[in-house]
Amino acid sequence: MQCKLGNMLPVLCTTAGIYTMVVVSVERVRCVLPAPGHDVPTLGTRSIGLRGTVIALAVVWTMSVVVAVPTAINFDVGVVDEAGGRLIS
Repeated sequence: MQCKLGNMLPVLCTTAGIYTMVVVSVERVRCVLPAPGHDVPTLGTRSIGLRGTVIALAVVWTMSVVVAVPTAINFDVGVVDEAGGRLIS
């Protein structure tokens, strides 16, 4: 089990970091750029807020787990017999 988690955790953390940067980028664009046909909003009115942040975090970590689980499922460690070159599970 330890080998599977050791291979899965880097994938999980990397994808979570990438998805988090995407969410931060999208929020910054929403806060800085006005919607088409609207004036520039006052500060803080276009932020996603606390509820949106919690939802975004849940989505980020769920997507990261979905991406990382196949890595843990498909990873396997085997020992090769030196004499015959056979794989011993």
